Amino acid sequence: MMNKDVNLDKQLMLACFEKLNQRLAQADEHGEIIIFGGASMCLVFGSRGYTRDVDAIFQPKTDLYQMAKEVAKEMNIQEDWLNDGVKGFIYTNPPHVEVKIYSNLKIQSATAEYILAMKCYAAREGSKDREDAIFLKNHLKLNSYIDVLDIVEKYVPRKFLSVRTVAFAEGLFA
Repeated sequence: MMNKDVNLDKQLMLACFEKLNQRLAQADEHGEIIIFGGASMCLVFGSRGYTRDVDAIFQPKTDLYQMAKEVAKEMNIQEDWLNDGVKGFIYTNPPHVEVKIYSNLKIQSATAEYILAMKCYAAREGSKDREDAIFLKNHLKLNSYIDVLDIVEKYVPRKFLSVRTVAFAEGLFA
């Protein structure tokens, strides 16, 4: 039975990526994953200890989805630990940085600017968006909500921005 409530810390995420790499190697395939959100906050910035899942875009999509399900079963974690739900928030090619290179799998992360833009755009209540965005605006040494909105507009078309996004950005400096 899959455990639906496992939080993924840095070590568990890396163990899952290692298992994905092993499966790719066995299939003589190569894969690429770009992580976002909580996975980046945990793995790249160390600003939080865990995340519920790994929001990512990845290739080869079908094969990695299947392999991730096998890893979930083996590691006794939720089946959707690796998912591409984030794709609905991506409007531009995300700039990214290298995180870890395995023999058959490359792990990358969207940049701090890009993740900040996504957090502000999503501005979800009851999530870690606000604390993540505060961390990122401090990490990027931003001085005003206008600086934050300038970054958001680099990656999210203006027509999709709402009053909520502006209020969220202003709230980061309250």
